[in-house]
Amino acid sequence: MNIKFVLVVLVSCIALSNADCYLNQCAAGLNSACNNDMYNSIRAASASLVGDVVPDGALVTCPSEFYCGINPSYIAGSSNPLLVSPKVCLPLGKGGDVCVQGLVSCVFGLSCYRPSTPAPDLVQGVQATAPATCQALGYAAYGEKCQSTNQCSGDLQCDWEQNICLPDLPNNFEGDCQSNSDCAYGNYCNGTSWCVPKVAIGGNCTDNAVCVDNALCTPIEGQDPQCLEIFSRTANQTCSNSDTSFDFYGVRQGCTGSTYCSNNNCTTLPTPTPASTNCTSNADCVPGFETCYCDGLSNKGTCASLIPSSFDNCATNSKAFYQCAVTNKCSIDVDYTAPFSCIYTHCKSEACAMYSSCNNQYPSANCFTKGESLATLGFCGGGDLNANSANIFNPSILLVLLAFAFVLFFRNI
Repeated sequence: MNIKFVLVVLVSCIALSNADCYLNQCAAGLNSACNNDMYNSIRAASASLVGDVVPDGALVTCPSEFYCGINPSYIAGSSNPLLVSPKVCLPLGKGGDVCVQGLVSCVFGLSCYRPSTPAPDLVQGVQATAPATCQALGYAAYGEKCQSTNQCSGDLQCDWEQNICLPDLPNNFEGDCQSNSDCAYGNYCNGTSWCVPKVAIGGNCTDNAVCVDNALCTPIEGQDPQCLEIFSRTANQTCSNSDTSFDFYGVRQGCTGSTYCSNNNCTTLPTPTPASTNCTSNADCVPGFETCYCDGLSNKGTCASLIPSSFDNCATNSKAFYQCAVTNKCSIDVDYTAPFSCIYTHCKSEACAMYSSCNNQYPSANCFTKGESLATLGFCGGGDLNANSANIFNPSILLVLLAFAFVLFFRNI
C-alpha cells in the first residue's frame, strides 16, 4: 500500500525499557494530557514531556477518536490542568478538516495533504498558504476514475481527458510499465518493463508480486516455488517467510492451524505464559509474542499477547477479504482504506472483519470510546470519514481566508 496507516495497538509497550513494567492508562478525552495514542509512536519515556499531570514513567493513551498532539494553549508552569501539558488529546480530522503533517491526525482512511501549489495571491500581494487537510488519496488503481493525480496510486497520473489513472512513462520508453502500479488489474511489471498476467494458484513463481493476490510464492521441497493459496500450509510444511506480520491491514501468510512461518517452515505457536504469572519485564513473557502489561505502579503485571486471539478466525476472514478483492478485481496495492476505493465499495465488510479478528486488542492501547472497536474505526465506521467535503481541489476557502488573515495580522504588527 502506498499510504500506510498502522494501528499501534500491537506494539504500544515494546519501545519502553525491557527491564521494567510500566503503568498504562487511558486519557480522559479531549484536551487531556497524553504521551501516546493508538496511531502514532510518540511515546514519552518520562513525565517531563507532559508536565506533572502524568505519573512518572506512565503511558497515557488518548481514546480512539483522538491523537496525541501539541497543546495549542500550552503555558509552562500553569496551574490550569488544561494548559500545563505540552501534549493533549486532539480530535482526529474528518474529510476537509485541518490536520498535522508528519502525524496520523486524520481518521482511519484519510491522509493529511497540503497542496504543493501555494494558494493564489489575495490582497496586497500577500500569499496565503493553503493548510493541510484530511483527504482521500492514493486509492485509484490503473484505469480507475480520478479528478486529481493525488488520488492515483504509485506513480500513476490522472489523465485529464479521460479522467482515469494511467502510467506517466518517459517519451520513447520501450515497454508499458516501470512498476507494478503501471499495469492493469491482474498483471505485474516484469523485468523487461512489460505488463504480463499474474501467476495463478499452482503455477511456478519467483516472488509474491507475480502471484495472484490471494496466493504467496511458496518454496516447495525438491520443486520450484509455487503460488499457493494463503493459509493453506499446515505444521511442518514449507512456507514463505515474507508477508507474515500482523498489522492493521490484516494478514496474508501461508500457514494456518495455529502455526506461523519461521525459517520457511510452518511452526507451532509457543505456549502462552500462564495468566497467573506476575511479570516485571518483557523478559518474563514469550519473546516476540507477548509483552508485560502493568495494572498499576506495583511493578507487577501480566503477559499480554501481541498476536490474534484466534488464528482460525483471522485466517477465515483474511481469506474472505482477499477472495473478495480478487472476485471484484480490486487492487490491494493502493490505499484501499480510503473512501471511493474499489475495496471500500465492494469489500468493506470483509476488510473490517479481517481488521477486527487479526488484531489483538492489546490492553495498554485498548482505549476505545463510544463503543468503538477495531471493526468500527474510521474506514469501518460508516459515514465517519466525510463529515466535511474531501474534495482534493477545494480544501476549504474558509481556511485559506483564515490563513490570509493570519498573514495580514502579523504583517501589520
